[in-house]
Amino acid sequence: MLRDISQLSKDEKLLLVEALWNSISSTPEQVEIPTHHKDILEQRLRSLDREKEDLTCKDVNEKYLLIAIPKSHLSLLKFTDH
Repeated sequence: MLRDISQLSKDEKLLLVEALWNSISSTPEQVEIPTHHKDILEQRLRSLDREKEDLTCKDVNEKYLLIAIPKSHLSLLKFTDH
């Protein structure tokens, strides 16, 4: 099977990944989140709750996004002041 995948074009691989993701995300209750991931998220949310009194709305929004978005994708974000 993996050999077959390696023969696909980049566009075909992306379509396959999208199909897999859609299949997995259609039943999120069946995807078990590891305990250590939950622990890290809870720790970050507690930290944010302690800090948010001193932050602007923009800062809070950015921090909440940083909790949920992998570091490798941060460069794709563009924050603007309102």
